[in-house]
Amino acid sequence: MIKNIIFDFGNVLTKYDPIAWASTIMNSDKQKGFYLHEKTINNKKIWDDYDAGLCSEQQVIERLQDDIEPEYKNAVETFVTTVDRCFSQYDQMVPVLQRLKEKGLSLFLLSNFPKEMFDRISPRCHILDLLDAKIVSCDIHLIKPHLDIFEYVLDTYKLDADQTLFTDDVKTNTDAALKAGMHSYTFTTANNFINYLKSIGIF
Repeated sequence: MIKNIIFDFGNVLTKYDPIAWASTIMNSDKQKGFYLHEKTINNKKIWDDYDAGLCSEQQVIERLQDDIEPEYKNAVETFVTTVDRCFSQYDQMVPVLQRLKEKGLSLFLLSNFPKEMFDRISPRCHILDLLDAKIVSCDIHLIKPHLDIFEYVLDTYKLDADQTLFTDDVKTNTDAALKAGMHSYTFTTANNFINYLKSIGIF
């Protein structure tokens, strides 16, 4: 019986399209926007440290600028300091969380997120107020998909893995949750998620 549900943030509780925002910064050039995205958020050797709270926003900007062609340096700073603008609350998920709370489930956030970005986005996303706890990678210096972040959540909040469902839009992360003994669901849309919850008898 599922008693706890842990949600990812981007493309689960919020809509999120960083490549489109990067393209806007590059004067609507989609190819350059894709490249800017690949050299920033998808530059895992650097961005993972930012997600894990191991460097500041200014430090990550400088590191990313050192790893990209000079013509992109200004765009890197603009992108890092404004990418939060491409997040918007996924309003269709609000009644889903409300109903789950009414049914007595405990709801959590587990997201890879840098501190500065999360601080800027949180006030715009009132869906976060429906959660019992928010676990953000920058605060605990652990990131998905490493097993230790799932073990941290289970241990800290005294959750039984077999009674806990984790949902994320990235299959690598949902696979990791399975390895941690949790149930998992790879998120696509709110409607598909609702149908899944109905299929397991908790909606």
